[in-house]
Amino acid sequence: MTIALLFVKHIPWILIALAFASLLVFIAYRLIRAKKRGASSCGCGCSQCAMRDACHAQKSEKQP
Repeated sequence: MTIALLFVKHIPWILIALAFASLLVFIAYRLIRAKKRGASSCGCGCSQCAMRDACHAQKSEKQP
């Protein structure tokens, strides 16, 4: 078999793999962009969140 024939035979799988890979890259891009902007991962405000202490733990004061 030639390379062209193998490519034509497997083109549906190649297209599915490319679509899946592009979806993963898009999701990663959105998560990284949201993290840089300081958005929370749950999408709600931190003031009324039950887990706000776990996400934003109080930093201990440095002693001189």
